[in-house]
Amino acid sequence: MTAWSPPDTHRHPWLHDLPPVLTGAVGAYLGVPLRLTDGTVVGALCVNGPRPRTWTERDVTLTCQVAEVLALELQRLSSANPSSDPPPTPDRGTDGQVTAGRSVDHQVTRGPRA
Repeated sequence: MTAWSPPDTHRHPWLHDLPPVLTGAVGAYLGVPLRLTDGTVVGALCVNGPRPRTWTERDVTLTCQVAEVLALELQRLSSANPSSDPPPTPDRGTDGQVTAGRSVDHQVTRGPRA
């Protein structure tokens, strides 16, 4: 699975002028495609942080594993509930993020390391 992880969004030519980067909300980004078993990409699992950073191999591996499970679950749900509705159209929100359908914003805190 391919992950995209520019370590410093402020220095990246595609990202440096996006509102979440300009406000300091996103300094580092890690994105992994949500790919169905037929190869179709249906979205992305993204994590970010306010400060530039280099993601560890463990960070990338865990994000890829979660993306794989999430894609399989999306595929299972889609197969269980076929619909004639077209997929949602991507839209650019007020924060500059491109979204389609539902978005989940969840804070993850780390506990003590074992």
